[in-house]
Amino acid sequence: MRVVHVTCSYYPHIGGVQALVKELNDKLVERGHSVVVYTFDRNDVFPGKSYIDGVLVRRYNPIVGDPLYLPPAEFL
Repeated sequence: MRVVHVTCSYYPHIGGVQALVKELNDKLVERGHSVVVYTFDRNDVFPGKSYIDGVLVRRYNPIVGDPLYLPPAEFL
């Protein structure tokens, strides 16, 4: 199965949502599923595309940030 999660930020950021999504993704990867995370926390530290524990993480800069998180055109 292919799974996609969209979240405002993702691991290594620490928070309740980030921890829940990371734990869920780890379990899905263990069971052999393909997991992709789209997140809006791209900066100089985090590349636009990376793999974390078998999960493809795609990071974008939002057009408008908190609380709306409007995605840029390349997100769509």
